[in-house]
Amino acid sequence: MSFEQSFPSRLFRSVHAVALLGSVALGLVMLLGFDAARTRLPLELGPLTAATWGAWWIGLAAFGWELHRHRRTSSRAIGPISSFKSLAPVCVLLWTFWSLLAIHLLIHSNKLDTARPLAWPFIIVVSLQVIAAVVGLSDVLRLRRSTASKSPESCDVVQSSDASATPSPTSSPADQTMPLWMRLGVLSFVALSLYLGIKLLVTNPSSYTNPRAAYPEQVSVLAIRVFGFLYLAVGLAGLIAGIAPTRRPTLTLARAGIPIVITILIASAIFHDRFDPSSRPGSMRYLMVYVGIFVAALMLLALHRPRSRPVDRST
Repeated sequence: MSFEQSFPSRLFRSVHAVALLGSVALGLVMLLGFDAARTRLPLELGPLTAATWGAWWIGLAAFGWELHRHRRTSSRAIGPISSFKSLAPVCVLLWTFWSLLAIHLLIHSNKLDTARPLAWPFIIVVSLQVIAAVVGLSDVLRLRRSTASKSPESCDVVQSSDASATPSPTSSPADQTMPLWMRLGVLSFVALSLYLGIKLLVTNPSSYTNPRAAYPEQVSVLAIRVFGFLYLAVGLAGLIAGIAPTRRPTLTLARAGIPIVITILIASAIFHDRFDPSSRPGSMRYLMVYVGIFVAALMLLALHRPRSRPVDRST
């Protein structure tokens, strides 16, 4: 199969599959063995933070799996251009987060303890994710060049599958124009994510000793910036989905995002004693945000689930 018929490419899928397996393995170690893992990573974390990072690693692997799942179920039906457009928010989220994390680790490499048992597995997983991001970005550039080099007639044929301004009555709900209420909801989520991301990139971690803080654990400067990277990446991904003409990118992001919310809530449930509203009233905001996102994603997907067509029995 030629590149023009396949996105993402076979090379990306091969590299990314190894990175996903590493992310899941390391994520499980951090989530389930948080007490041991927190002192074996290249930077020391609190137990809740170690479990939360494990939840992220597993959840981000679920985002990554969406790239593989989408190709098998949708890419051939809607074409490579539409396939990339629907996956663009997921690509932006993954590639932004892992690239920022890698740069962060490089800048502060002198503060990392590479002699710890999980240091090199951690660094290798991050490196594999960055390599996958570079290969994926090259796929996108090749797709753009191959599309630009086509004749006008062939471009019309390719772009016909991407038409979204006036969808046919029988088109999938995901390919219909995004309504205003949905766009405003997505952009509100984007504003919250970008605000949190920027705040965590400039905040003083000592503020998390305050009982009114949302996150109930003291976090180092190195660790708190990683929180900021994730929220920033999520905000940028949501922005791409929010300005898209159709609903498909938003629905793809919502579906792929459910596992990471579930794993974060599992990590929080393990440390339920930390989220006591009487001693730490601010911590309830942390839980309420994730529960709200989870419920909103489920409702959005339920409203846009494919409806089976009635069987014509007249014949």
